[in-house]
Amino acid sequence: MKTTTLRNVELEMENENVFVPKHKNLSKTVVQDVGQAMLYLLERNDKVTSQDLVQLARPVSSKLHKHFDWNNNSAGEKYRLHQARQYICWIDIKTVEQGQSKAFANIKQNNTRGYMLVSTAIAQPELRKQMLNVALREVTYWSNQYKTLKELKPIFKAVQNVKRKITS
Repeated sequence: MKTTTLRNVELEMENENVFVPKHKNLSKTVVQDVGQAMLYLLERNDKVTSQDLVQLARPVSSKLHKHFDWNNNSAGEKYRLHQARQYICWIDIKTVEQGQSKAFANIKQNNTRGYMLVSTAIAQPELRKQMLNVALREVTYWSNQYKTLKELKPIFKAVQNVKRKITS
């Protein structure tokens, strides 16, 4: 395994590929192109904004250009859908029993995704299982993001114990 260092961080490189998709909808090509562009920008700046990345992608000759939607009509609609998803996810509900908690769950039913009240989803065993699996993925992701913070080690152990209980 080849390694390289960027700003005192040692990166593992497998065939020059350092970056790994976090989401199944991201292709390895997009991840590598964006990751390399980010390294390029970080060599020149202390931090990079999303605007910096879009500016780098704007020229048709840019390797990143093909990864963005430059049609303002379709891009506008995609952005509105993105906003709608964020609004739905950012809403909590206050109940006497639970206090303040997440209002809506994104579930898959009959091969389609949609949102329903968390209380409705939890009441249905299959949907409850979906929510539990999502929660475990998210807490595992969070644990991996912060595993270098040794002070959080007790939390990581608790997460592993809960995962063992649920999956066994």
